[in-house]
Amino acid sequence: MRVIQSRRWVLLSLIIMVSGAVIVSCAVQQRAQKPVKATKDKPYRFETEGEIPPLEESDVVRETDYEEVPVTEEEVLVEEMELPPPDTLRGAPAPAEMVEGFRVQVFATANEETAEAVRVSAERKLELPVYTEMIEGLFKVRVGDCRNREEAEKLLKRCQGAGYGDAWIVETLVLLSPAAP
Repeated sequence: MRVIQSRRWVLLSLIIMVSGAVIVSCAVQQRAQKPVKATKDKPYRFETEGEIPPLEESDVVRETDYEEVPVTEEEVLVEEMELPPPDTLRGAPAPAEMVEGFRVQVFATANEETAEAVRVSAERKLELPVYTEMIEGLFKVRVGDCRNREEAEKLLKRCQGAGYGDAWIVETLVLLSPAAP
């Protein structure tokens, strides 16, 4: 009788253990199927949700970011007008010619905005034409259109007196206006 009772206990224990294992495995599967929610510690990642379908033409809303408003409600009449022949036009300056000459370089930088600021400042101080040229990766600020070295040396002294102590003379193409002798 004791043998039968011990077999019953073994069988009953085995049934309880198998039932417990089944219950635990079901609970684990339910936890794995729950969606992941974003938390403060862990940001939401859309890549984990799967593939995002491409937009359809009907999904795109075409809107302008401005409103077209007419300037006036009245109609404006535009008439064609004939221009006089080019030889009768006056006041148009003749194009300048580029010739070998000299300029005084007052500054060089890789930053275009800085070069432009120096150009404007130099133009105000010296009251002469000032040019910004991009050469070999640098914006070079150069002053004047000197036809010979003597003019360039006078301009160099003037630039140094205006605060451009590191200025120096460069040989380059300069503008020669037709009015100059």
